[in-house]
Amino acid sequence: MMSAIITRYPATGSLSRNIWAAEYVLENLSRQVQRLTGFETLMARNLIASRTF
Repeated sequence: MMSAIITRYPATGSLSRNIWAAEYVLENLSRQVQRLTGFETLMARNLIASRTF
C-alpha cells in the first residue's frame, strides 16, 4: 500500500503540494477503513442473525 502511494505521489514539486497529497491519501484511507469496518459489522450482524442456536 505504501509503495503505491509513493509511486503515485513522487517527492517532486513543492512541499505544500506533497503535504496536500499526503493529507488527501490519509483522508481517503481513513474513509475506506470506516467503510470497511461498517461493512464487516453489517456482515457479522447478518451472520449472527441467520444462525440458529
